[in-house]
Amino acid sequence: MRIKGSVEDISTDKVKEFYESRASSYNGENIYNVTMLQDKNPELSEERNRAEIAKLFPKFKLDENSCVLDLACGVGRLLDAMPENIKLYRGIDFTEGLIKLANSRNTRANAKFFTGSVLDADKILADELGSFNRILMIAFLMYMNDNDVLSLLKKIPALITYRGGGLICVKVSIGVNERLTLKDFYSEELKSDYESIYRTRDEYMKFFESTLITEGFTVTEENYLYDDNNLNNRKETTQYYFILER
Repeated sequence: MRIKGSVEDISTDKVKEFYESRASSYNGENIYNVTMLQDKNPELSEERNRAEIAKLFPKFKLDENSCVLDLACGVGRLLDAMPENIKLYRGIDFTEGLIKLANSRNTRANAKFFTGSVLDADKILADELGSFNRILMIAFLMYMNDNDVLSLLKKIPALITYRGGGLICVKVSIGVNERLTLKDFYSEELKSDYESIYRTRDEYMKFFESTLITEGFTVTEENYLYDDNNLNNRKETTQYYFILER
């Protein structure tokens, strides 16, 4: 089903099953496409990755004092682009198969991956609460229902440190004109059932206003991700990012 405008929950279990299937069917080629979902044009996932890194990474202000928490980290795509001298990296994803792929590729002593829900990040990283000064929330909020998005955003301040400030990057696929939900939807391109919620930019701002902004964060920058329109191959949705700082 394609549901426009109204709020409809999707199945977290089906989302997890989808990504477990993606991980288990990985054939050793184009690792980024496992999570970037460009099966008809795998080269587009590589082009998008390069564009995303070029656009967003300067905004992360990574240096030797950076302690990074990468929520829904997938195969560790973002870690690949990070400088070797960052202080700490932790990645969490609820897909066991993706974490296995991430661990098989990881060569950094200061980086660790964990299997679990991002909603349990405070429990998974209980010994490191308040340690992080960079939190990356890249391309996964569209797989969470509204109540879970709010629950997650309320937990973020406990994970991020006050000392030296903190920065959060949220990158999402948004509905261009209105909210669009795919539920019990069969994707011909992916040859699989696929569920996701493409909220509008204003809906995300309302989430931030009732959670992160009340905790002292400010949206310091927001914009469409791709400067090249050829990188966005959907008419109803597009890639968008927010930078929040405290």
